[in-house]
Amino acid sequence: MVRLLLLLLGLCTVTPPLFAQAPAPPASGAAVSTAAQPSAGALANAEVLLFFVRVDAADALQLSAFMRTPGYTIFKETGPLVSETGPLIYALFPTGPSPASADVIESASSYLAQRGANRLELAPVIDFGASAQARPAARSPQAAAAASAPASTPASAPAAEASSESIAQGDWQFSGERGLLLLFVKTGKDALFTSVLDTLRAALAESPDARRREQARGWRVMKVTGNGPSGTVLYLSLLDPVVHGVNYAPSSVFAEALDGEALARAYADYSEALSSFNLIDLQQVRP
Repeated sequence: MVRLLLLLLGLCTVTPPLFAQAPAPPASGAAVSTAAQPSAGALANAEVLLFFVRVDAADALQLSAFMRTPGYTIFKETGPLVSETGPLIYALFPTGPSPASADVIESASSYLAQRGANRLELAPVIDFGASAQARPAARSPQAAAAASAPASTPASAPAAEASSESIAQGDWQFSGERGLLLLFVKTGKDALFTSVLDTLRAALAESPDARRREQARGWRVMKVTGNGPSGTVLYLSLLDPVVHGVNYAPSSVFAEALDGEALARAYADYSEALSSFNLIDLQQVRP
């Protein structure tokens, strides 16, 4: 499908950042969310570098010194291109002390498309895996019945609420080793979206489905500091490792875990908070 991220990044150039100056980080010990915080396995330097590479330059990039940049693991997008000319997305994840990101971006500048490259500075929000380690709690008969039913909006949910969730419906599956799920949250809906993440965390932790709990163990959510496109706030989900054959759409998790008013409310809150989304499927190309 047409990648929404590229549409939203359409005004980017090679060197300017996508996001405005980041605000000061929370004070030490301050809670970003009421949910569990990320484990020690979170990104080493809390950043991701995204490079938009010209298709005609991809082979040369593979042979360049850029591919030997120390301190980063390099991934390449495996999904379909927007057009024959690309661009191809490369993602660099820090593994420890690494060169200044500006220097890394400069080293790749001759291979980049007009959209250039961006450094996403990340603040931890929630680690679904921390909750998934615990034994699932007993669920009500209503919730169990909802889990055994097809993953669709139940009859008890008001039709208006179901239609408002249309932006977030779908089968969000990943085929690569690692995935990035980017959720663009509407201006002023930060707190509402955080509550949606808490609902999602609980639903994954309490699921009787072992595949859902496996999914949660590799799912961490981080917030990109600064302002996103059109005033949105970008939340980045790092899926590592990806569980193949499992739907990552939060709406599918809600449909399995909730029913009645609780399901309708989860749908409504999610739809109200979410502006747009994008999935990036990644395959490792250099350790």
